[in-house]
Order: sequence, then C-alpha cells, then structure tokens
Amino acid sequence: MHRYKKLLLPLATLLLVPLAASAQVPELAPLRYETRYDITLGGLAIGRLRITAMEDTFGYRMSVDTKTRGIVDFFAPLKSLATVRGAITEEGEYLPTLYTSKADKDGDDKDRKVSIAYDDEGRITTRSRVPGDDPKWRPVVPLDKASAALDPMTGFFVLRKTLRDAMANEQREASVTTYDGARLATMRVKVVSRARIEVQGKHVNAINAVVTRYPIDGYTPKELKKYKEGDPVVHVYFSADERLMPLVATISLFYGDVRAELTEYTPVK
Repeated sequence: MHRYKKLLLPLATLLLVPLAASAQVPELAPLRYETRYDITLGGLAIGRLRITAMEDTFGYRMSVDTKTRGIVDFFAPLKSLATVRGAITEEGEYLPTLYTSKADKDGDDKDRKVSIAYDDEGRITTRSRVPGDDPKWRPVVPLDKASAALDPMTGFFVLRKTLRDAMANEQREASVTTYDGARLATMRVKVVSRARIEVQGKHVNAINAVVTRYPIDGYTPKELKKYKEGDPVVHVYFSADERLMPLVATISLFYGDVRAELTEYTPVK
C-alpha cells in the first residue's frame, strides 16, 4: 500500500514531446495554481493530494499536502505536508532557500520531520531528519553530494524548464538529481507519445511519459532490494499547452492500478 505515495513528487516531472520545429514549442507559463488530485486503487478512493505552485520573476514556492482515506487508512494511514520556497536568478536558475516535509503515519506522535536550509548559492547549510536513521541501515549521504542535488519540488521546476529546452532541440529525455533529506537519486523522464485523455469529464490533448528513478545513495538494503526486483512503471500525462502540468498519473502494482487524476484546478494571479 505504501508504494502509491511515491507518486506525489514524481507526478510533476515532465512536459511535451519533441515537435518538428523549435518555433512550435510554446513558451512556459509561470506556474500559478492550486490543484487537487484524487487517488484511486482499482477504482476505489484511497486518498487525495493538493498541490499549490507559485512562481514569479523573483521566486517560487510549492506545497504538496497528502491525505489517505478508505481502505489504505486501515493499513497505512498517512497525512503529510511538504513545502519549498526559493529564489529565481536573472539567468533563470532556481535556488532553493528552505525545504521541509512532515509525515504523520498511524496517527502516532512519531512524525517524521525533515528540514533542509540552503545558502544564497543553493548549497546546503543545515539539514535535519527527525527521528534519524541508523547509519548502519541507511547510509548518510555526504553533504557535498547532497548539495549538488535539488530537493524534489525544486527538481520539478528545473526539470520542467530543462525538458522544454530539450523538446525545442527535438530530444525526448531529461533527468535531474534530487535529495529529500535521506535519499539521493536521479529522476529520469522519457516521452512516449501524444495522447487524448479524459480529465474532469472532458477529452484533452496530453503527453504520455514514463518516469523512472535510479538510486545513488542513502537507500536501505530493503529499499535497494525492492528496486532491483523492479520498480513499477509510472506513466504521467501532462497538459499539451503552456502550463505543462500533470493531469493524470498511473502506476501498476501487483494488487491493482493506482491512478491520480486532476479533479480541481484554480489559477492564481
């Protein structure tokens, strides 16, 4: 049941397929919206997540608020909130200032809290993960390696821009290295095809892409074993317009298909 939770941040990691000419590639619109995604397992409601993304000339921020429901609450209830804020340089570089996450599992008092602070150049100054992990079980990622990566949500902003540029050059793949306070990994996106999908009762043009991860450091033996046995395939369908936002994500697990679908969208000026 826990695997579907990993859809949250990989949801936002892709854009459009390459077109014949770069002139056809739309300029990216700044992300300014509040959204809700309903999550189902085999058609049964198991949770929802709310994503708020805001960016302007000087900075950006994002929050991902997750809550399970239904059958999942009997096995692995979860309430979590992850946030990031940062600056955007004149050259368009995204530099995180503060990334935080808090996960409340089972309604107990042992919430997992993560906080990563960065300097003006995007290097990590302080990091905290409470409760901590036994380093004999989960290796601690060296600070220099962690500083060379991005938090997952800043990674989305950067990958979105990188993919737009790759698309303009008629390329289909892009990747970014992320660090969430424990695990260091490369997230890779590969465009598969154009698609026509139904969202909120309407048929819209979309881009079908596959998201994969490649562990680098900070993974437990159990996590690496599951990875070697085969990560589930994650398909993300993105809007084929200047918003380049996730519309639907699907993941096939042995006990059923998990689907996260956009059900509410509110632009924010």
